[in-house]
Amino acid sequence: MSKGIKATHMSLLFIALQYIAAILVMVFVTVELSVALDFLKNLLFYLLIFIMPILLFLKKVFKVSPVYYLNLNCSFKCIAIGFVIAAPMALIFFITNRFQINTVDKWWLLVLTGTVLAGLFEEIVFRGFYLKFFKEKYGFLWANITASVLFSLLHINELLEQNIIQLVLLFILGIFLGYLCEKTKSVWVPVIIHITFNILIFLFR
Repeated sequence: MSKGIKATHMSLLFIALQYIAAILVMVFVTVELSVALDFLKNLLFYLLIFIMPILLFLKKVFKVSPVYYLNLNCSFKCIAIGFVIAAPMALIFFITNRFQINTVDKWWLLVLTGTVLAGLFEEIVFRGFYLKFFKEKYGFLWANITASVLFSLLHINELLEQNIIQLVLLFILGIFLGYLCEKTKSVWVPVIIHITFNILIFLFR
């Protein structure tokens, strides 16, 4: 077996095990916690299940710089593109909901827990790592579809309690974020869009 094929098999196994671990944690670790502890739980979930393993895998197996591979390069242009796209999206949410936002205690911790953390870390995983890996093996189209399917299914536990149609909407969002990442060659554009989308969902749910 050539080194290339072996590395591909190792990568696919790594992604499968990581994804299964994430699904199991999300399905079975559902204890009710205070807002502060819930923030810590989510932070540890993303760091221990996704981010740290990916960084180690890239360094030890791919032997590449994680910043380079994950498209974590940041520029004013990328930040500007992100906000230019996010602004009309926010305006649409505000208008369609007649500016009636959701008010809760300790909203800032809830925002950090469910919006900023998810927006940042999920984009590093799905658009930074998964999309790029699958693109190198199968081309951008199939890579974007695969990463978007995995992205939407990661939320299946919470969405089954609400509306299954939202899985389709998350898939479409994933396709759009993947397209932006591919065109800008930076994960920060989808990060900004993802965080904005999550904050809007939190404000108007």
